[in-house]
Amino acid sequence: MGTNVVSLPHITEHHASIYNPHFDADLVTTNIFEKHGQVIMVDPRRVLPLSDQPRQISNPGFSLESIAALSVCISAEGQIEPVLIAPTTKMGWDAALVDGERRHRACLHGNMMLMARVDLSITNPEEHFVKSVMANFHREGHTCIEIMYAVKRMQATRTREQIATVFGRSVQWVDLHISLMRLDEALHPFLVDQEVEQEGDGTSEQVDSKKRGRKQTGKLTFQLALVISGLPKSYQMNVAKEVLGKRMPYDVARRYVLRYIDDNGIVTKHSKRSPSESFQSLEKAAGTAENKFGVFIDKNPRTLRELFDTQSPMDRRLLAEKLRLLSVDISSLADILSPQLKK
Repeated sequence: MGTNVVSLPHITEHHASIYNPHFDADLVTTNIFEKHGQVIMVDPRRVLPLSDQPRQISNPGFSLESIAALSVCISAEGQIEPVLIAPTTKMGWDAALVDGERRHRACLHGNMMLMARVDLSITNPEEHFVKSVMANFHREGHTCIEIMYAVKRMQATRTREQIATVFGRSVQWVDLHISLMRLDEALHPFLVDQEVEQEGDGTSEQVDSKKRGRKQTGKLTFQLALVISGLPKSYQMNVAKEVLGKRMPYDVARRYVLRYIDDNGIVTKHSKRSPSESFQSLEKAAGTAENKFGVFIDKNPRTLRELFDTQSPMDRRLLAEKLRLLSVDISSLADILSPQLKK
């Protein structure tokens, strides 16, 4: 395969939107230097994809069908928005991609030239990555696993506060994704678009034409993943199958995991709390609950009935049952703390 060194003209985004010519077998090499801020056409085969692409291959936007559909659209209507490229020192490449992986792949799929904006100011690999994060993560469609990997990468050079600024989120939001790093990688796919499977007993209700002896369970939500990530990795898959197999709500799942830890004598980071710290934590939780429940307890019963009458009977029954179970659990704790108060 040959290489043609050409000088493509500077173009405006307006008429570039209908200017995605097809390339042939010969590579088209473009010198991007002295083109800072310009929008130009480049050969996508000479643009180095982002090595630590924040979007994972499991993201639906990267499926072959999605890329092919975008390729057809660009071929018919032109590329509306340029990708962002920067210099690279790697041999055999004219530029490195910063933002626009789907457009890049679509042009490769359709054998089309790629419209790109040149940014010569991006020279450091870490700056390159952060720029890509800033360009991508303020859009929709990113999975929590993709965000987690991006946060993990930036931890090497940035504080939690700085990472939060990059994403435009709170430090607490960053901390949650740091906690997710403890989750077994075998469970990562189930946070995207798959369901955890549980071994079935082969009964007619569970036999599936595609997966005999298995049954589909619930999907792993971000909140459930955080609960399960508190366990040592060797326990996480079995617990996930139990929690999702029974489709436990978040609060039930959290209590199940805590009970599982106690029943199996599992040591976690929370196990390192001193008795005094645990007591203070319980005391704080009781104070918080007292304040929040007090808002409703102090209301006039007629006002409460009017409030609850706006909800469906099923929702009212579920809430009532949850409150009853909670009261039993709280009473059990009170009995342990002060047995003499037990009636």
